[in-house]
Formats: sequence, structure tokens, C-alpha cells
Amino acid sequence: DPAAHRVELADGRSLSGRFVVVTLGSEVAPPDELPGAAGFLAYKSEVQFAALRSALIERLAEPGKAAPPVVVVGGGISGVEIAGELAHLAQQRPPGWRAPAVTLVHGGERLLPGLHAGAGRWAARVLRDQGVDLRLRTRLTALEDGHAQILDGSDRAQAVPCALGIWAGGLRPPAVLPELGLPLTPDGWLRVGPSLQCFPETTAEPEIFAAGDVARIYGGDGRWPTMQRAIECLFAAQTLERNLLRLVGAGAGYADGVPPLEPHRLWTDFPHGVSAGGASLIVYGPLRLPLSRFNIWFRRFLMRQYMRRYRAGG
Repeated sequence: DPAAHRVELADGRSLSGRFVVVTLGSEVAPPDELPGAAGFLAYKSEVQFAALRSALIERLAEPGKAAPPVVVVGGGISGVEIAGELAHLAQQRPPGWRAPAVTLVHGGERLLPGLHAGAGRWAARVLRDQGVDLRLRTRLTALEDGHAQILDGSDRAQAVPCALGIWAGGLRPPAVLPELGLPLTPDGWLRVGPSLQCFPETTAEPEIFAAGDVARIYGGDGRWPTMQRAIECLFAAQTLERNLLRLVGAGAGYADGVPPLEPHRLWTDFPHGVSAGGASLIVYGPLRLPLSRFNIWFRRFLMRQYMRRYRAGG
């Protein structure tokens, strides 16, 4: 309830506060209209991760059978890393496991479309070297009867064997968003202004904000590009902190008007680490460093810093 600043939970509880910050993230799932969509597994939430882990154990730890075919849909960072890790099982895997035959389906011209073209070429090469069947310019049309139905660039239909389908082909807005009474974009995300407020056209409700995957920023020339990556949430949190403190400092009621708030800074690029099974790459613009050992160490170091800084109660 935006007017009352009240949130109702599924268990019947109600919470309210002066400020409301919506950070519901996004959902990793195929479109509902895709035939066989329910057969795909994903990896984002704790529940999804547990289901995918159980499915991998069930199919890869079953002795005496041929390598099961796995189809990964999506050629971004997540799709490349999932396909690479599965392919790397041919070199290193738990005792009793079998290595799957991996097919990666991607509708674009190249892998890693959000990074430099050279990174996409690197990913394609190292995945193929590890045995991944790479299908670029290819669209998934259905998952049924143990096969993934696909259309290649010439609209030729094929059926690819698939004992396990993994979805990394895009994100969806959380299903609850239309129930929040907040402005939405045409594709269903929360619309916010540069200050991350959900009501950019008015000062009537200046104390409701949104950030992270769930938000799309409009300002200046229109819709800003959205980086749906974990580090962007850290940047947005800093903007939110400064704007919330500015409103707190202005006191309640805003007798002298709402103070000007700080616009969020658009970060167009920053270093990325991309792993593809037995290989790893650091990417920063056109700079590409295939330093696998350093990259793995650096990413683990960053993860420890995240956990230490942002742990519950920290």
C-alpha cells in the first residue's frame, strides 16, 4: 500500500515504515508460453539451486549408463559458466559421476553479448575445446519428450537430445510487482527516476524507492541501460543511503519542500571475471587477461570480502 507505506506479507503479517525500499530482484525462468517451460531448471534462488543440484546428482551419479545430454539455454555470463563447469566434469568430477554431453543454445551472433567481442570469441573457443556443442543464432522452441526443439539461423528445425534442461536465457520481473501499486515499465519492471524513487513525476510520495534488478531508471534521454549484476546493487545501495539520510535530515513533513536528492551514477563498465570450465578470463573493456589461477583466487577473495562486509548483523 504505497499511500500507507505498508507491506502485507503472505503469512498475514503487516509491516510499515517511513521509508520503503523495494529490492525484490528478478526471477530466472523461461517464458510461460514456451512449451515445456516447466521442465527447465534454473539456479538463482535457494530452492532452484537445491533442485538443480539434486537433478545433477540423480542423472550424473547413476552408474552404468551413457553420458546424459544436458542443454543449457543462454549465452551470457551465467550460461557460459554453467556450460563450462558441466563440460569440465570430463576432466575432473566426483567419484562415480559421469560427464554429461553439453549443448549450449544461444540466439545471438556471439557469446557474452554484454562484454567485448573478443571475450565472446574466447568463450566460444574454450567451450568448444572442452567438447561443448555450441549452437549460436539458434532459438529454442520447446522442451518435450527428452528433446530440446530448436530453430537455427536458417529456420531449420532440429531435435537435440536433452535429459536435463538448464535455463540461463534471461530474467523476468517478480510476479508480485503488478500488486504493489507502483509505476511499471511496459515490460513489467518498476519504473524509477535517477534518484531511485518510484514516483519520479511527483513529490507526493518521496519516500518509496526501488533498486537492483527490479528497477529500471528513466531520466534525461529516456531509459538507462540496466546492469543486472550483483555489483550494481552495491552501487545503488550507496545512492540510496545518501538519499535516505538526506530525507531524514530534512525532518518529517518537508515543510520547506523535499530536498534535492542525488542521482544514481551509471556505471557503464567494470572488471568482470568469466569462468568456462578449465579456463578463466578477466575482462575490462577490450582488455582480456586469461589468467586462470589469478582469476580464481581474485574472485574467491572478492567473495570473502562481500561475505565479511555484508554478512547479517555486520
